[in-house]
Amino acid sequence: MRKILLVLAAVAVLGLTGCIQHQIYHLDVAYMPVGSAGKVAGLYPVSVSVEDNRPVILSGKQQPYFMGIQRSTFGESGYVLTEGEMPLANQIKRDLTADLVDAGFTVTDQGAERSLRVSIEDYNFDCYNSCRVWHKLAVQVKDSSGKLLSSKQVVAEQVVPFKMGFQNLNRIPYDNIKDALPAIYANMIRNIVRNDAGTLAALTRQDALAAAK
Repeated sequence: MRKILLVLAAVAVLGLTGCIQHQIYHLDVAYMPVGSAGKVAGLYPVSVSVEDNRPVILSGKQQPYFMGIQRSTFGESGYVLTEGEMPLANQIKRDLTADLVDAGFTVTDQGAERSLRVSIEDYNFDCYNSCRVWHKLAVQVKDSSGKLLSSKQVVAEQVVPFKMGFQNLNRIPYDNIKDALPAIYANMIRNIVRNDAGTLAALTRQDALAAAK
């Protein structure tokens, strides 16, 4: 499996007094699909849509490119944003589309026989010495007439402990999310379709399913 590249940059935001008011971190998870070994036969052409329905976004408390919170060594909160401030929904759509194409799907807005809709209900993390990372996605598959064929949630939460030991003396708090997020994000993308038998079945022609049995 090719490596998932992650770049983290921190920029201090200064007030009129010269004091740090808060920090902004930009985080880019460049998702890499798993490769042709995972291709599936008999797949419907599919359209993909992703909507950001996180309460903090809908309320206007955060911007659509907000990902989570990183606390500094002194406890100040910093916001982690997507690289280039791409809306998170756009980033997930980009990477989900890449994963679907890698699996053998034709992703199109014209003539699709299936529609795949993803609603971001929650996506966040809170990191200091350890990181709590969680997400909740609602996933639906419909046919071309609008009939609901499949509905599920992709939910996960985990705590990533800070790496202790002599070899980690130079680590700083945001090293934790830098190390942890690539695999967590990649699993989330793959769990939307590729790793879920029910959703995959709703996107696969019945004759292909029968032949696979």
